[in-house]
Amino acid sequence: MAETSDMRDRAKKAVLRLLATYPQTPDTNTDGDAGLGEAGWLQLDEMVEQHLLAPLLHHLNTERKSAVTVPTALRVKFAEAYRAAAFRALTVQAALLKIDALLRAEGIVYAALKGARLTWHAYPHPALRPMRDIDIVVSPADAVHTYRLLLKNGYERYANRTTPEELALENSKHLPPIRHLETNVQIELHAHLFRKELSAQPNAHMLNTPALLDRRIELPLGSSRISFLGHEETLLHLVIHSVYDSKFSNGPIVLSDLHYLLASNEIDWPRFWEMARQGGWVAGCHLAFGLLERYHGSHKIEWPAGEQFDLPGPVLDDAAVSMLLNKTRFKDIDLELNLMGADNRKSFISAIKLLFPSKYQLRDFAKTSSDSPLIWALYPVWLISRAFEFLANRLNRGQRTELSEIAHVVVWLKAQRK
Repeated sequence: MAETSDMRDRAKKAVLRLLATYPQTPDTNTDGDAGLGEAGWLQLDEMVEQHLLAPLLHHLNTERKSAVTVPTALRVKFAEAYRAAAFRALTVQAALLKIDALLRAEGIVYAALKGARLTWHAYPHPALRPMRDIDIVVSPADAVHTYRLLLKNGYERYANRTTPEELALENSKHLPPIRHLETNVQIELHAHLFRKELSAQPNAHMLNTPALLDRRIELPLGSSRISFLGHEETLLHLVIHSVYDSKFSNGPIVLSDLHYLLASNEIDWPRFWEMARQGGWVAGCHLAFGLLERYHGSHKIEWPAGEQFDLPGPVLDDAAVSMLLNKTRFKDIDLELNLMGADNRKSFISAIKLLFPSKYQLRDFAKTSSDSPLIWALYPVWLISRAFEFLANRLNRGQRTELSEIAHVVVWLKAQRK
């Protein structure tokens, strides 16, 4: 067990070395196969596949000499993934252009988020940043109407996502995902960028969707111009989503996102830091930018004048490896961390609420659309399944280590807000 855990740790560091564009990282002191062996390369391949990193690794391996020598079979696999991602990007582009045309015709103001912006207006080639879905944000007042409009125009809900639109909007930043029947591209329609409890102030600019949309920009794509968040909003959204919302579990691609975004855009840094202060996200920005500079070298970041920030090396180390958490084993990282006591009381109460699902969650769990009251009889089965997941993570040494690494970062971030 210990050997497996150590091997996974070496595989994580090898992935980070392969992604680095700056050669002088703490993890570049090992050449060759990074001491992985066959089992280690299998784990590395699993991480790369889970986080959609293969196209970018193909590009980086052809652009410069890596600190790690990748086996031939994996290099071939990365190249194939790059070609597939290039074709997929064309499909996603077509879907985004159709959304743009539909919403413009209805007079609905929107902005495409994260991946869509980065794929076509940051990375050197769209294939390097594969998109799992298209994220769109509209005003909360327009969200349900827009959702139903999409359902009438070639989109459908997944059978196991049965929560009514209004209820979903009350409890989540976005409505249940839907997919485009023609292209099979998934859409997540947001009314908010993230949960309001992630902000230290309820009136922070990043919580005000209409204000965000007022500052949207338009950039060319194909035959149209697509609406995106402004440069500063996009940058801060990347940090909040990765550091605070996902606890880095969205993967190391965020460092490449930051790298290419900053390389291709001028940032109004005083405005950026003011927005970060509003929500209490300054520490998370320092952490994200610290990791960026570790693996991608210095960038034109204008640090806040007169503000000294102590960024401990162990926190950076744990944040780095947390980006390669095995997400299939941690279905609800917030619940896991709160039951560990890694977050505050308010979040703990929220976690306890997660133990009492709505009937729609039970229906989704059972993969049924039945409205029968008997659906509540499934609650013990649901609860036992969650308990088994929790206990499995506690009994596995490697997974306990992964949780403790994330918890270390979460506790440090919490301390910076006091």
